[in-house]
Amino acid sequence: MALSEQIARLAARGALVVLVVGPALCAAGLAAPMTGFAIFGLSLPLGLAAVVAGGVAMIGGHRQARRSLVLGLAALAVTVGAGGVGLGLPPINDITTDTADPPAFAKVAELEANHGRDMSYPGTEFADQQTEAYPGLGPLLSDWPPGEAVAKVEAALLSIPRTDIITLDPAAGRIEATSSTRIFRFVDDVVVRVRAEGDGSRIDVRSKSRDGRGDLGANAARIEALLGQLR
Repeated sequence: MALSEQIARLAARGALVVLVVGPALCAAGLAAPMTGFAIFGLSLPLGLAAVVAGGVAMIGGHRQARRSLVLGLAALAVTVGAGGVGLGLPPINDITTDTADPPAFAKVAELEANHGRDMSYPGTEFADQQTEAYPGLGPLLSDWPPGEAVAKVEAALLSIPRTDIITLDPAAGRIEATSSTRIFRFVDDVVVRVRAEGDGSRIDVRSKSRDGRGDLGANAARIEALLGQLR
């Protein structure tokens, strides 16, 4: 067996292994989200190595390398597809419907996992990028009185998978929660603020990631899903 064929076979197998192991470790609680994501990301260089080595082997007449080349291409497709979700999105991970006066975290900021973290909103640096990336994201104006709006927000939050309400204060119009992503279990902190406006209420939401700088659009998608249910 040619060296290029051996490299292609090992790289292809390695790429498939890390594609499965990274998410599996996170799902089982055996690895932190960033660790699992880093393991998953190894499929990119391994898949590329399998494609290059497999191509070289086939040019050299070793047709058996075709399978490794195809597996390498498959691994690349999965990896690029996963990362492609955030293609063109800015590297920000704190999204809110009110960039001028974003809802502040209180109880969530006291969680052990958030000790030592800056829970304040980053300001215009993020606001300007958010406005460009998500121009339609804004508060929900409703006809519900604040008390009813809070109850509806609570029900909507509970319907979102892997979401736990940390505190509910109807009098203050505040709900704080944590929500995790489906595959790697990245945890994001969420706060909803309900204020009286006219005869109804204004509902603002903020969702902030605990890991990384970018979020592949997860926080904006969560906010849109929540407001979509309320509408």
